[in-house]
Amino acid sequence: MPESIPASTRKNSRDSILDAAQQVTARDGAGNLTLDKVASECGLSKGGLLYNYPSKEALLKAMLERLLQRHHQLMLQERERLGELPNATLRAFLSAWNNQGLLDPDVCLSILAAAAQRPDLLEPLSDYRRRIHQQIVRESRDPLQALLLWAAADGIIFDTILGTAPYTGEEKQSLILYLMQSAEALA
Repeated sequence: MPESIPASTRKNSRDSILDAAQQVTARDGAGNLTLDKVASECGLSKGGLLYNYPSKEALLKAMLERLLQRHHQLMLQERERLGELPNATLRAFLSAWNNQGLLDPDVCLSILAAAAQRPDLLEPLSDYRRRIHQQIVRESRDPLQALLLWAAADGIIFDTILGTAPYTGEEKQSLILYLMQSAEALA
């Protein structure tokens, strides 16, 4: 049995693999993500890739978890800044998704495509959304209005992911700003 790889080295190689997977999806499209392409992109053998991610599903799950972790970090920073202001979780959620570099539609489409075959891949997303839902409801004086704003944001997010948004980028930013202002006014 090989000696174990130090955690810091393994973390770096896992991050490099996830970066490579994201580059493959951006360049070749969501439907063309393969382990061979990812291994080639990050300069690993397929065996090296499989050591870190034993299947394409494991790789996609890690991509989703990293996306959620990045969103959560941005959300926590914004949540901390907002302190005890009304609807802080909803406002932090909207602000985090408004981060231009966070939402990579190709990564999201890859995850959705895999989830069509394996719905369990979306469990981390479902769990994350349940926790956010509970916080939004707990914090709001008008939970239904707050959830409506959250649902509207989801529509914008999914339009972005699917590339089906009928509005311009400028209109999208105006919509998000309007949702953020509405969440702030919801006291």
